[in-house]
Order: sequence, then C-alpha cells, then structure tokens
Amino acid sequence: MVATEPTLRKSPYIFILRTAAAELLFTFLLLGVALPISTRRLYEASPSGSFLSFDLLVVFIFTILQVLIIVAVFLSWYFPTYTIGDRELRWRRNFLNAEATLVKTQEIQGIEVKQGWLARRLDYGSLILKTSSAEIRLRNLPRPVQLADHLDSSMTAAQARQAAPLDRPLPALIAEGEGQYAEFKASLMWDYRRQSVNKDLYEPVMKNLVAFMNTAGGVLVIGVADDGQILGIEQDLSTLKEAQCGRL
Repeated sequence: MVATEPTLRKSPYIFILRTAAAELLFTFLLLGVALPISTRRLYEASPSGSFLSFDLLVVFIFTILQVLIIVAVFLSWYFPTYTIGDRELRWRRNFLNAEATLVKTQEIQGIEVKQGWLARRLDYGSLILKTSSAEIRLRNLPRPVQLADHLDSSMTAAQARQAAPLDRPLPALIAEGEGQYAEFKASLMWDYRRQSVNKDLYEPVMKNLVAFMNTAGGVLVIGVADDGQILGIEQDLSTLKEAQCGRL
C-alpha cells in the first residue's frame, strides 16, 4: 500500500472564529441601516409588491447576504492547503491554482512555532520555516508542535540523503565497508554454507531495501560478503536459469 501524503489546512477553530466575527459585523451593519418608510411605500406600490411583501423581501436579501458571507469565510479557511511530502512542502493557494512547490525539505534550516494564548488552548498556531533566503509563515495550522516535529524529521532525512555517498564508485564503497548507507549481501538466494538455494535469504534483502527507502537511502550490493570479499552473482544467476528451465 502506498502511503498518502498528509494534506493540511487551517484549524477548524479559525472557521468558527471568522464566522462569528463576520456575523457580528453584519449585525452591527444591519442595526446601523435604517430603511426609510418611503422605501417600503414605493415597493408596495410597485408591481412586485403585489406578490411578495416588503418584509419577506428584506428577509430574502439578508439571507442571501449571510450565505455569501459564510461562503467567503469558508473559502478563506479552506485555502490555502498544504501537502507535506518527504522531499518538499507543496501548497495550493486557492481553487483556481494548481498545487505548486512551496519549499524543498532540504532547504529548511529551522522551524519555529508561534502560538497565542487562545491558540495554545485550542492547539493551533503558525509555523515559521527558515531558509537561507527567506522565512515562510504557515498560519493557523492544527497541532503545530507535532507538525514541526514531523517536518524536522523530514528535514533531517533530506539532509542525510543529500550527504549520503550514493554516487560513489562501487569499488570505493566496497573498500569502505558496510555502514549507514551501504549494505553487503553475499547473494540473493544462494546459500554458500549449504551450497544450495535458500529462499529465506530473499527476505532480509527486501528488509534492507525497505529500510533504505524509509530513511535517508543507501546502496545494497549483491555478491559481496560482509567482510568485503567479492563473490559475484554467478551462483544466483544459475539458480534463476534453473528456475526458468523448470517452468518450461
């Protein structure tokens, strides 16, 4: 199963707070607007006044305005969205824009969490991502401390991948021996002790590959013993040929 990359948007508390503020402002504006009596009389004297009362018209208009306010507040909360990958942080500004790279993980040099009094109690806040050229502020995200820890782990792994000697010549890697970024396996399925095929040897090879994929990466060399002795892959190739002949 392929792991999905987490997508983040502002804390839902932000939507609630913004909706409350917008409705409060709308209420004050409504109280401040006094329609003159002549407006009612003019409407009731018009053809429209015969099938829709003035009071229902006012309710209808105010309802539409409130719906528009809620939609605007919802969109301001829903966007932007952020997608956290192992190698980059992507964002989508609004529904009209496609997703784009905001910053490469390896470019992040520091992460700072900002939370006010209310934000600490509701567990949301802003992240400040520091690079060599700028600071990127991600505002009002939920669980900012856990998010900062996650980004810090991704940042460390990305920097380790950049420092890993994956492009070194193979003889040089073998000469340096096994380490964090290099693993030797004598064979894929040929057991040199038994001098026969041993399918159980296949499992640790796959485990090493998964471990490299989940961390900073590395090089897995088949046909080299743990002490660096080069054994080759002729035995493995012969077992594959025998297996193919057996199926024919």
